[in-house]
Amino acid sequence: MKLLGGDIGGTHSRLLLAEASGDKRTTLCEHHYRNDDFKDLISVLDAFCHKAGVSKPLDQSCIAVAGPITARTGNQQVQLTNRPWSFTSGAVSAVLCGTPTAFINDFEAIGWGLPLLESRETTTLQTGNCDPQAPYAALGAGSGLGTVVALTGKNGWQVIPSEGGHTDLGPGNDDELLLLEALWEHYGHASWERLVSGPGLEFIYRTLDDRSSGTATPLSAPEISRAGMENRDATAVAALRTFCRLYGAQAGNLALTVLPRGGLFLAGGIAPQVLKPPFVAEFMDRFLDKGRMRHLLERIPVQLVTSQRTGLLGAIHCAQTLVNR
Repeated sequence: MKLLGGDIGGTHSRLLLAEASGDKRTTLCEHHYRNDDFKDLISVLDAFCHKAGVSKPLDQSCIAVAGPITARTGNQQVQLTNRPWSFTSGAVSAVLCGTPTAFINDFEAIGWGLPLLESRETTTLQTGNCDPQAPYAALGAGSGLGTVVALTGKNGWQVIPSEGGHTDLGPGNDDELLLLEALWEHYGHASWERLVSGPGLEFIYRTLDDRSSGTATPLSAPEISRAGMENRDATAVAALRTFCRLYGAQAGNLALTVLPRGGLFLAGGIAPQVLKPPFVAEFMDRFLDKGRMRHLLERIPVQLVTSQRTGLLGAIHCAQTLVNR
């Protein structure tokens, strides 16, 4: 069967045409596009169809989008969170020559991609005691904080979407309590995503700077990460340390909630950049810091996802599953 998978973010669109048979998937065409070069998603898909030679309906397409999915069936409509693009599954189907089309959330696609990861695409942070039949979970900081749970069983791979990044923030020390109070002042509600994300890292940096001199030049999340990793800015180092500890705390919360003995996977664009010495130790220290439950968390395999194609491959996996249902 021929399938199309897409991973549509605010900045880039990644598209993959593949042929699938059983567990074997062969890439026929893959291309990444800068969204600034196109007026809408339909234009991107039209360019890809010309490049890939799509001239008749495929068996299925599945498009992962960085935006909320409000319906699971019918003519789904999506508005991207960080780009003024809106589109429907019907319009996407039409440009794909009538191919049946479904939308899923971009982090749900990560869940679908987990079983397709190769060993070279992950780095082990904690070996644990892996049980492939147990639940899996993934957590990933980027423009937000995505979470997803996946299960394997007699009905095959199943993915359970989640909005766990929006649960209430729980500070673990006095410094984090001050961050919580700053979030209350700015937003009213304080969620984990407000700190464990790219915008969250910037918020931590600004708050720490305001408490000291308040004279630092505002930095973007990538700039804070680089300055912290290179030890060029004391506030950036402190912000990155706090960020990694909060990341670890929420990863531990997810692990206790799900008990993902199949593996806890850290995805998203930020983790591979910052979970390196010495900051990975901050993450793992807080991940395990759960009092009487520490012994449980020591048994959970923790993997850092280094591939940027997980969501794209997950969309293909989901598309194949939709055909087989």
